[in-house]
Amino acid sequence: MFQNNPLLAQLKQQLHVEIPVIEGLVKGTAKGYGFLEVDAQTSHFIPPPQMKKVMHGDRVTVTLKAENGKEFAEIETLITPSLDRFIARVVFENNRLAIIPDHPQINQSINARLSESGKTDFHNALIAKGIEVTSQHQLKDGDWVVAKLTNHPLGLASASQKPAAKNQFFFAEIIQFITFNEDPLAPWWVTLADQDLPRTAPVLPEQLQTLLAESSAIAGNEPSTNYPDMTDMCFFTIDSESTFDMDDALNIRAEGEDLILTVAISNPTEFITKDSELDLIAKERGFTHYLPGFNVPMLPRELADNYCSLLPNEHRKVLACEMKITQSGSIEKFHFFTALIESKYKLSYTQISDYLEMKGDWMPDNLVLQKQISLLADFTKRRQAWREKNALIFNEKPEYRFVLGDEGTVTDIVIEDRRISNKMVEESMLAANLCAADFLTSSIGYGLFNVHEGFDKEQIESAVKTLTNYEISCEAERLLTLDGFCELKRRLLAEPTELIDSRLRRFQSIAEIRTTPGPHFGLGFKGYATWTSPIRKYSDIINHRLIKAILTQSETEKIEDTLCEHLMACRKTSRQAERFIANWLYARFLAPFAGTSTQFKGEVIDINRAGMRIKLVDNGAIGFIPNTFLHDNRDEIVSFIDDGYIEIKATKVYSLGDVIDVVIQEVREESRSIIFNTVKMK
Repeated sequence: MFQNNPLLAQLKQQLHVEIPVIEGLVKGTAKGYGFLEVDAQTSHFIPPPQMKKVMHGDRVTVTLKAENGKEFAEIETLITPSLDRFIARVVFENNRLAIIPDHPQINQSINARLSESGKTDFHNALIAKGIEVTSQHQLKDGDWVVAKLTNHPLGLASASQKPAAKNQFFFAEIIQFITFNEDPLAPWWVTLADQDLPRTAPVLPEQLQTLLAESSAIAGNEPSTNYPDMTDMCFFTIDSESTFDMDDALNIRAEGEDLILTVAISNPTEFITKDSELDLIAKERGFTHYLPGFNVPMLPRELADNYCSLLPNEHRKVLACEMKITQSGSIEKFHFFTALIESKYKLSYTQISDYLEMKGDWMPDNLVLQKQISLLADFTKRRQAWREKNALIFNEKPEYRFVLGDEGTVTDIVIEDRRISNKMVEESMLAANLCAADFLTSSIGYGLFNVHEGFDKEQIESAVKTLTNYEISCEAERLLTLDGFCELKRRLLAEPTELIDSRLRRFQSIAEIRTTPGPHFGLGFKGYATWTSPIRKYSDIINHRLIKAILTQSETEKIEDTLCEHLMACRKTSRQAERFIANWLYARFLAPFAGTSTQFKGEVIDINRAGMRIKLVDNGAIGFIPNTFLHDNRDEIVSFIDDGYIEIKATKVYSLGDVIDVVIQEVREESRSIIFNTVKMK
């Protein structure tokens, strides 16, 4: 009598509506159960049967139920799946194709099928290895792929998927084959695929190939009205010995007590017209991606490494800026112009630094070059003194470089100190970019500007409170000004450690690319617009076009804010790719030391509720020490996150900035993570 009873159905619906529905993020565990994290303080237990409906990272709604006096979450609906397009490794289960997502918190397999595009990629990879493709070839355990989730037990918000049935499982489609399990270059290929970045340089369009094949068109090797002949001037480049994509060349001379610096920049906009095929490619890529061991250029290598590069003894059209630097280091005046130049020398950072530091055997082969190097060193000292007083100069931190052997093997990790030659180039580019910001602002009022507004206005009171805890008195209103921010930064730079500065970073805004001028608090500048790397950065191509249009009194076109958003996303992705590959290489390099007694010096760089992050001093590897390794009784450990230290048994033991002895407890290459342990005193 209760079947198909409308009153009973209405009652059930009413009861369901009255039960509170909670939204949160699923956090899985290795033991099969999980938790729904509602916020930082609230979580609810998810039993194993319910966890089979979801994946770690899914955003879902649940209702709370109770059984035998224990509360648990019952999954209701899926809001956002954690997986959409994702990296995975192939596994075969009972001869059925499946994949396991490349995620440290997800170890469950997902049944899958190989799409036609994935099959094509796989066959092409076999052909590249010299293997004749037959129907017998199939994916193998451990192969790397890109997959797309096509079915979810709770259903996906997709027109192509019908509402989920109770017996429905996870299912995915392999849409791209990345590389084979045994490929030693997997860290590079997997990371590039994960970030959806290209592996190779773009192809030079056929029309441009034809143009470059004509000798008269090569780099515009003849002077013209817009490009007067300055090939007799002694320009030179300073870069790494292995660099071919050289954007900038320098010339400097003295006029009384003043220095006249000319920064000449490669001119790819002579080849790349707005909205052309190559322009759209460069815009999409945004940047040249510099990865350990090699780069993936924004432009075709024929342009980046040849026709647009300021190679020695080759005529090149450039956009240039001449600056007058006073004895105090200020830029008294400047002007932009276009010209035809010839770089006379390709010099390396090592050569210049060794020469100025009186090391090694290299010497300039003539007095003109010798004088220029000397004047550029003088320019650098002037500008650094000016910036120290009027802007900001930060404490130098070591840079680490992977030394790679055959097939991507890390043979060593070396520290590359920033020497005088690095500073010479840096100060030249900073000065040139300052001039560009001034020029664009005063001429048209727009361009692409690098803007950093210092402290977030909504976080400023927290910053003031933190400073007060360290007995530093500051007014919030003053800290929100460029001068006030710089005053504080200079004071913090004089501190013996970076503890206070590191505590304040979380209250600062992020640097942005904007179409309108704005200050760059991080550098201490009133405005900053880059134009010195047009081979490597699309934003610099845009500023080149604007500057050249102003010089020729041509019409300029305002820039859409969406371009800024796109370029910031490209920049973030590029940096993530470099960091992800580095983490993988660190894991491989340090794996042999796991479980050994080999000791390393490590700096405490972060403290949280679970433990502390450590950065190895000698090679830059970052890992974690969980609280369980610090002391046997977790109840006696208190982490003062806001103040940056850890107490054990009411005694301060570890603080941010401390350098301690550690050993490598474990290396997990599958998650690219390193677990350290403290060196126990005997």
